[in-house]
Amino acid sequence: MFAQQARKMEKKYKGLYWSRFARTYDVDVEYVVGKPILQALKERLSNEHRLGELVEFGCGPGFLTKEITWNTKQVIATYLSDEMVKVARELLIGLENMMVKKADCGNTTYSGKSY
Repeated sequence: MFAQQARKMEKKYKGLYWSRFARTYDVDVEYVVGKPILQALKERLSNEHRLGELVEFGCGPGFLTKEITWNTKQVIATYLSDEMVKVARELLIGLENMMVKKADCGNTTYSGKSY
């Protein structure tokens, strides 16, 4: 019982932690990783084709999500933080073959056989 409560609290605090960075996440990642690496990632993803149905765990505000939606039938982009999900929905508006959901990649309901 205690372990289950501890996992719930840990999940809640992880979500709150990442919510603090929702509005600055892309800038922060660019600072840490560097623009050339992010550009290489975008180019690599844009060269992937016929990806079918895809679940993206840890989508952040959707920087890479934008690149994969063009080559998929459907994308479900997920993140643990409520605020990050909100920002991703705002930034990815208009992409019809995708949805953003709150999900914990460490405890997912998506089976490997379904995506």
